[in-house]
Amino acid sequence: MFLVFLQDKENGANKLLYIIDHWTGQTDTALYEKFEKNEPEMELLFVPEKTTGECQPLDTYFNRELKYITRKIYSYAMVHGNEFGDPEKLIDRNSILKIQSLLHFLLSAPIFAPMIKHSWRAAGLTTEPIPFMNAYSILFQLKMPNCIIINCTTAPFINCSWCRQELCFHHFFNDYHMMECLDGPYTQN
Repeated sequence: MFLVFLQDKENGANKLLYIIDHWTGQTDTALYEKFEKNEPEMELLFVPEKTTGECQPLDTYFNRELKYITRKIYSYAMVHGNEFGDPEKLIDRNSILKIQSLLHFLLSAPIFAPMIKHSWRAAGLTTEPIPFMNAYSILFQLKMPNCIIINCTTAPFINCSWCRQELCFHHFFNDYHMMECLDGPYTQN
């Protein structure tokens, strides 16, 4: 989905260009017809069917990995909820934003660059073979019996893609590891 706001300075008019996927649930144009009087005029365009690989290469592989990591976080929280608090809190606004920032933190590590490039190959936009590791290989193949944090006896949940340390859910999520990761972009000088 793309949303572009256009402003016509000569006429003082505002126009909205809304480009969305051609999914069945989104293609009913009646969904987009009701606008208030003072809202900008909107033009609706659909990404043509069967062009995802050309228009949105990350949808060919990367987004699947993103969803996989998200499911792992929510699944762990639902199964082990009592260890860190109420799992229902994971669906409030702050937790959703926290999960999104942690996902961005994990996937922006250099170790994921080849996987992201693979999306262009999967979309057919390049033919160069790119060896890469998937999210499971990087984040969830754990070897340690305990979290790396001193005095923590909890089993690890995830392997940080920046510092490669195995962390329990509490130290990764609740303590917001991305702000303390010594190899991450937020603590480097």
